[in-house]
Amino acid sequence: FLTTGYSKIAGYETAQGGFEWYGRTPPHEGLTAYGLIQLHDMQKIYKGVNPKLIQRVQKWLISRKDGNGGFKQNVGKYGFSGSKPAVFNAYIIWALASVGEKNIVAELNAITKEALKSEDWYRMALATLAQFEYGNQQTGEELLSNLLLIIKKQGFKNIKTETTLTYSSGNAANIETLSFVTLALLKS
Repeated sequence: FLTTGYSKIAGYETAQGGFEWYGRTPPHEGLTAYGLIQLHDMQKIYKGVNPKLIQRVQKWLISRKDGNGGFKQNVGKYGFSGSKPAVFNAYIIWALASVGEKNIVAELNAITKEALKSEDWYRMALATLAQFEYGNQQTGEELLSNLLLIIKKQGFKNIKTETTLTYSSGNAANIETLSFVTLALLKS
């Protein structure tokens, strides 16, 4: 279903180009960004991923920009529906930067500023990753240094994560957060 012969992921892609749990409109921005990352990564090891699918998804996410440094967001009916806009924005920008999107400068700056102000480890790690993926190595290193200072000060018993894209909590949120911190360290 991912090959060039079939251009839709059965059941998930909507007619608008984004993803939703059952393929109904409106698409969900968070799930679409999550799918974009998965398809992009899968493409590296499996040649059957349709590049047109990735382009449609990327184009749809860009169409959701709100003109204020963020994205319009459909709350959704199923999981991922509890996240806050700042988390969605950071995740979407990381996903778009990961696939090489360059038309996200205002949004990249907005999530970076917001993440620094929040001192939320999850959002800071996503902003750091987005900067690295966008090619802003120095900014990514500075963000990572800030994040590591906060981690050192607060310690691992006090992981500061308001929420995650998947709205996980407790130990699951800690694992998800520290996974993004680790990915940022690997990009450094």
